Amino acid sequence: MRTVISVILLLSMIAAAEKRICGILKDDLIMMQKHSPLIISGSVIVPVKTSVTIMPGVEIRFERGQPCSSAVDHPLAKENDLPMLIIKGRFECIGTQNNRITIGPMLSDSGSDEPSWYGLVFEGERTSTGTVAYTDIRGAVRAISLITASPTIRNNLIVNNHIAIYCEKGALPAIFNNNLMYNRASGVLIESAAPKIYNNIIAYNLAGVTGDRKSQFEMKNNAFWKNIEGDVLDCAPEYGLIRSKNDNKFPSDFRQNIFVDPVFMGSLTHRDSIEKDIRVSTDTTKGDVANKKLSRIIVETIPDSVKRDNEWNKPHKKWQLSRYSQLINAGIDKSAFKDNDGTVNDIGIYGGLEILPQTKKK
Repeated sequence: MRTVISVILLLSMIAAAEKRICGILKDDLIMMQKHSPLIISGSVIVPVKTSVTIMPGVEIRFERGQPCSSAVDHPLAKENDLPMLIIKGRFECIGTQNNRITIGPMLSDSGSDEPSWYGLVFEGERTSTGTVAYTDIRGAVRAISLITASPTIRNNLIVNNHIAIYCEKGALPAIFNNNLMYNRASGVLIESAAPKIYNNIIAYNLAGVTGDRKSQFEMKNNAFWKNIEGDVLDCAPEYGLIRSKNDNKFPSDFRQNIFVDPVFMGSLTHRDSIEKDIRVSTDTTKGDVANKKLSRIIVETIPDSVKRDNEWNKPHKKWQLSRYSQLINAGIDKSAFKDNDGTVNDIGIYGGLEILPQTKKK
């Protein structure tokens, strides 16, 4: 009897904690972690004069197959039966390095190979404001669509979608320090738009960045690796041609984009790098042992193997760059992109300032 009561109380607490929305938002929404998860059923519109603020640690889950009593009159909603969030107002979704926001399907759909929600759709003026930062997004058709709107997209992990970021109709977003990986089509798809794409890891997608052969966009200091059909498709011909070197003297194209394995902590290439590192020192010198032959055995095996194990077993965050990575200090060398410790930007989600300086209003 006591067990049954406990289960009922637990279910009641879960139901009370989660928040559900559908249709057109009529009021501003501030979502706190204690009210998580936020369940989005059907299509939701954030109107022009409405703002949504998502605080660190919040989970947003999209639930398909659940009809909403308030119909959404939008072309995308009519064309697709998957849930989506259409943003015409202000949207601030900013986590932290240690307390990231997560956006994806319901847990029951998380194992499916097919997308179970459409994505975040920003639609508005080119000067429209909004930020998605320190957020993990997965399982969508287009994780982030930018239709004319130009928010800031930074320090996000956008994986296992069909398309990570889609820009169209004059969108001018700033896209920097994201990991766009394992997406089944493009990392970034551009049609009649001019995004600024800086300091991103774009790897293991079907295609890296796909243009339309006419859009004039800027792409600098990114790292590409193993995008199946190509790293840079239908873009200016200079992109992707290794004819220069970046500030760290590694081969790059004319905008310091590099095409190398990121070398994440805990990866096989990280282990291989440790094994090949002739700089790993030893605590035992030949002078400590009278027998020189025995000394060489000690130097070449036991001390180095211990140090290699220590290097391999160092605590680390998921997707953290190895110290052997060419992506360290390979981002744009400007004050706006400096890392928290004041050094040059590291490419990927841990690069740059966690809190950006406020721009003074004129």
